[in-house]
Amino acid sequence: MLTIVGTGIKRPQQLTLEGVTAIKNAKRVLHITASEQAIDALLDGLGAANRRSLEQLYRVGTLDQDNYERLAREVVLEVERWDDVALLLYGHPRLGVSVTRLIEEKLPGRVLVLPATSSFDTMINDLRRDPLERGSVLLDATRLLLFQFTLEPCLDHYIYHVDSVASRVLSNAGGNGSRCDLLRDYLLKFYPAQHKVKLIGSDSGQGEKPVMMELELGQLEAAADWMAIGVSLFVPALRPKKIDREVYALLQGSTPTSPVQEAAPTAATLS
Repeated sequence: MLTIVGTGIKRPQQLTLEGVTAIKNAKRVLHITASEQAIDALLDGLGAANRRSLEQLYRVGTLDQDNYERLAREVVLEVERWDDVALLLYGHPRLGVSVTRLIEEKLPGRVLVLPATSSFDTMINDLRRDPLERGSVLLDATRLLLFQFTLEPCLDHYIYHVDSVASRVLSNAGGNGSRCDLLRDYLLKFYPAQHKVKLIGSDSGQGEKPVMMELELGQLEAAADWMAIGVSLFVPALRPKKIDREVYALLQGSTPTSPVQEAAPTAATLS
């Protein structure tokens, strides 16, 4: 059995109690965080002596898919050997983490995925934005261009992986090889060039400075050096062009005309 544990964005502070229990109970712990002293200290404190870092399998400058396949194969070998394994992955294991799906395909029925604080959670907190207030859409930048999705500008859009637009190569930082000009041109089909957008990357808790940079959409390519791994593009909603008058009337009609009276306490509520 393999338990995939999300460590959250500001790791290890955002590791859940559920994740802590999984780590304690595992015979073997795998992680991709060898350089992070905080994670090592946490695993020491949890008694996870039988552990291994897979960081060396995740190679910058190589194809993303090759990295994922390499990691998945090694995880399968570890599960076959130790049977009860915990794998620590950054953020939420199901948000933009292709290796989770690959591992599940290779170990059908033998994988449990535990949720954690995601980058979406930290972004809406940093932006002080309720995702339900204007509606929210999460997109991968390359898939947006590949499938030519039709955007609804009256909804907030959170666009991931702007560091590698139309590129299959894992880059370090600075938008290496990323075609953010293509992303800009596509977004300009739906938004005015003067529309204010934000590049955002939340605090990881590892000494990396968070990113919160506002700029005009038409100037997106000029900010390529800010598009490091973990930085997303927030495109806020435009003002809605219309409202449904019938629904508005229903809302108005459901407004109390007098203060709400509290129900008298019953024997059940007082007991």
